[in-house]
Amino acid sequence: MAHHFAIFEPERDLADLVTLWQSTVGSQWPLSAERIQLVLNGPEAHHFALREEGRLIAFAATFQSPRGHDKVGHLAALLVAPDKQRQGIGSELHDVAFNYLQQQPGLRAIQLGSIYPRFWCGVPTNLPVAPFFVRKGWQLDEIVYDMVRDLHDFSIPTRIVERMQREGIRFEVATPRRLTHSEPSRSASFITGCAR
Repeated sequence: MAHHFAIFEPERDLADLVTLWQSTVGSQWPLSAERIQLVLNGPEAHHFALREEGRLIAFAATFQSPRGHDKVGHLAALLVAPDKQRQGIGSELHDVAFNYLQQQPGLRAIQLGSIYPRFWCGVPTNLPVAPFFVRKGWQLDEIVYDMVRDLHDFSIPTRIVERMQREGIRFEVATPRRLTHSEPSRSASFITGCAR
């Protein structure tokens, strides 16, 4: 059965997307509505939504970003409500998003994940989705580590502090006031994928 995937409209769809996020990946990747909205406003954003009886049951995020004189397309997220998985909706949505990106002029490549701001830089290894993307023809060939350390109790070694003072370098704790794009982070690993 072919579905009609609509263009994602933040005013209509954001609250429901937050609910979908929480029900699919939120326990492992908790994000606030503000952070989700920030990512959705990324470079050359174009997103897809599927509703059934008024309920948002599937979502895909795509972006385009410059790379040299070319552009790269990003399939940044693909979510399907848990009770709607394994019914072909994810495959159909993947194909809609992928075909959209393929039709964009000047794209040199399409990759899974995206650049900053982003949900993920590739396929999170702590989600059981890599086999889906392999079946869809992606080559998952490189592991990327996204490492983060809580700095609230960190102290810089004295020899480094002295060198930093000589060179005018400083570190500060990133707070919402200092960093408008803040969100609690997690250490994670990802597998990057290139288009088939």
